[in-house]
Amino acid sequence: MDSAADSVSSPSVVINEVVSSNGQSLLNDVYGSPDWIELKNVGKTSVSLLGMRITDNIQNTDKAYVLPDVTLEPGAFLILFANKEETDFLAYENGPICIGFSLKLAGENLALEDANMQLVQELTVPELMRDVSYARKDDGTYGFCAEPTPGAENST
Repeated sequence: MDSAADSVSSPSVVINEVVSSNGQSLLNDVYGSPDWIELKNVGKTSVSLLGMRITDNIQNTDKAYVLPDVTLEPGAFLILFANKEETDFLAYENGPICIGFSLKLAGENLALEDANMQLVQELTVPELMRDVSYARKDDGTYGFCAEPTPGAENST
């Protein structure tokens, strides 16, 4: 892993890992093998995700998925299923969160916004092979990871 992120600030919640061609890196009884995005709280305090937004179209943030009232403790992860389903904001009850858009195999930009629609992070995800992730290292740089680690620390 060796590429730097397109980061806007030093946020507590970051896009930690992305898989845009999931075959077996994360399986779900209902959704099969959806592409996924992992968020992580890299800060030292709990963070509420209520009202934060994630999108693959920074030019049209009306299409962003608004995150439900989930609190991430320091070091905690949250997996978002990138599929055409969308989890109802009010119906979230510790089940999978589906964000209503899938990821492009050829790569794309992802943006994470705070509840005031201010850009927290923008990440350019390159083209990825099946079951290879684009993952964040402790120093904030990103690179390819041959063994994705959904819900766990990224391997180097």
